[in-house]
Amino acid sequence: MECPTCKYPVPAEWSMCRRCGAPLHNDLEVARVTIPSSLSRRRSASGVATSSPPASSSAATAAAASALRSMPPDTLLPGSMTRPDNLLPHATRSTPVQRPVPTPVHAGTRMRTRVAAFAKAQRQHLLAIVIVGVALTMSLIAAWPVVFGGDTPSAATSAADQARATGVLRTVVGGGRTLFAPRHSFAQVSPSALSARSHDVPVVAATARARTGEVSMRVTSPGVLTLATPADTKRCVFARDEPTTSGTQFVTIPTADCRAASAPAQGWSPR
Repeated sequence: MECPTCKYPVPAEWSMCRRCGAPLHNDLEVARVTIPSSLSRRRSASGVATSSPPASSSAATAAAASALRSMPPDTLLPGSMTRPDNLLPHATRSTPVQRPVPTPVHAGTRMRTRVAAFAKAQRQHLLAIVIVGVALTMSLIAAWPVVFGGDTPSAATSAADQARATGVLRTVVGGGRTLFAPRHSFAQVSPSALSARSHDVPVVAATARARTGEVSMRVTSPGVLTLATPADTKRCVFARDEPTTSGTQFVTIPTADCRAASAPAQGWSPR
């Protein structure tokens, strides 16, 4: 017999469809099997046991079992699952569950991750290395002109050296003026006397090469005194003092031979 609602084949002894729960009509029902009054029940220590069904019900039961075996399996039959939701239909899966496959990680990404982790772990050491490297670089830059000696000094160094040499020459010029005043002549001026009147600045002869801090002197004429002192290893500053006429004039030339006897004839100007 079939369920009038879902058309599902059901055994004759069912009173309602176990698939959709619809009640079966009386005309579809078969005669119920009645238990004879002579059938007694016995109660044992392990539980209640019933006697075997009569022969008339055995045939009906065998027919129902045969019908159930011949029916196709129904996976949507309620009660087929042992979970709490066993009253709900459960469809079978046609294909197994596909688990997501992890995305492969590129080798470059792994390398960047490892480098970042290493840098994070060695942050303090890397910072110390960077600081030491910057300090060494600055020291090398500062020491390069001293160690290797460039051909042209920087503008700031050049101006400072020239100003120092000019100051030394002005000091010696002032000492020469004190010797010039009594006689109005430089004829009797000597390197030792000029050094004594110039705050003990070392003064050498006209043909002697002056070193840094020294002054080479030459009495060009009774009214002209020529002086020379090095600004650095490549330049020499000259001073020419004429107290009665043009005063003191200076000139700087690129030469390592810093002698008063090598004073140029042109290029003089007051400073």
